Amino acid sequence: MKQNFLAALGLIGFLGLVCLVGGWESKYSRLAICTKRNGTVFTFTDNSGNDWEWEHDYKDFYEVGKAYRLIMDDNHSSSIYDDWIVKVKKY
Repeated sequence: MKQNFLAALGLIGFLGLVCLVGGWESKYSRLAICTKRNGTVFTFTDNSGNDWEWEHDYKDFYEVGKAYRLIMDDNHSSSIYDDWIVKVKKY
């Protein structure tokens, strides 16, 4: 019984570590300029000309024309078209 418990605990720990590492390796940052605001949705344009939309929380405010660092998730793919913004930081 104790051996089964320890094996299950080890498996859970291993799977948790794999999930954490997978989450860390899928994150990257991208420099972008806030180019537009439409209500609560801000549009950021990166150096490659890609537009990224972010719906802000009540406490967030971004100035159009200012640079920001977008923390992105690559969705574990090689295409940027399915990436999404995790967080927006002031540059």
